Amino acid sequence: MRMDILFICVLIGSLATIAIAQPTTGPATTQASTDRPNPALSPQDVVRAVCRAMQENNEKDEGIATVFSFASPSNREATGPLERFIPLVKSPAYSPMLNCKSIELGPGETKENVTQQAVKITAVDGTVTIYVFILSKQADGEFKDCWMTDGVMPVAPPANNGPPPEVTERV
Repeated sequence: MRMDILFICVLIGSLATIAIAQPTTGPATTQASTDRPNPALSPQDVVRAVCRAMQENNEKDEGIATVFSFASPSNREATGPLERFIPLVKSPAYSPMLNCKSIELGPGETKENVTQQAVKITAVDGTVTIYVFILSKQADGEFKDCWMTDGVMPVAPPANNGPPPEVTERV
């Protein structure tokens, strides 16, 4: 537990800006489609795809449907079906991600087949929330070798002390 808290603090302290609302101009790790799970997608590709889908959600909740498609089988079992997942995403804990103003990714940490990725969200109203995405590489079944989300947890707003984080990647 102490390592997880330390990891989250390190990630929050070193968030790297990624301008997701702009066209892709930075290095892509893959040319694979990012609207559904694919073994060619890295954990960071999945987090970017999920965040973009939340940012671009529409009246038909197509963005939320894309997010659900990246949910791991165990996550889907706990949060699905989609009709149950949509109100969960629209709840106060996750609604800041919907149509947000900006998204900043911190460096991810992968141990074996699990990745933790910190994400800083600036909501439409300007409030800031840090989320930690937990992804796992699926070992078998329909999604074998695909990185999928096991969970997304709101952590806290970032502290306003210290210098701004260094930008390590711009998408």
